[in-house]
Amino acid sequence: SGSNVSEIYRPGDNVEIFEHVEGTGEVALRPAIISNANTDGTYDMVQLETGHLNKNLETQQFRTYQILLKGQSALYQDSRIGTAPGGSGGDDVVDVVEPLPHYVPVTIVQFVRDSAREGHELHGRYQFRIDGDGDGSTTIGEIGEIKEGNAAMIHGLIF
Repeated sequence: SGSNVSEIYRPGDNVEIFEHVEGTGEVALRPAIISNANTDGTYDMVQLETGHLNKNLETQQFRTYQILLKGQSALYQDSRIGTAPGGSGGDDVVDVVEPLPHYVPVTIVQFVRDSAREGHELHGRYQFRIDGDGDGSTTIGEIGEIKEGNAAMIHGLIF
């Protein structure tokens, strides 16, 4: 007994993990889905863009997923495939290089309504405007262009 104000999460719940961005003072919100509620009150969750399993997170390390609003700044994960030259064997040697996550600054235009059920917004889509790219090599489009992308690839920011 006693008042427990912390929220109870269940497997399948959409959440955001708080991640400090080094050297910026910003906190990125990494989309995740709860995979297990542990008996000690911590939670295991899968980070959507990486597939990484985060174990034993406490409730102050994440929050319920919140839809980003029009005009909010965010980061879109643009997966660029790295290439490496094949070995000396020619075409029969293929080196696979993991794509590095590369984040492009965007501004939210809108969450596409009816793209996901309530409580499962991470399966939905956003329209966003491309704001720029540090090194000019984005594959998603030109600065100022309006694009649409999966909610799981868009990270909110807290300043």
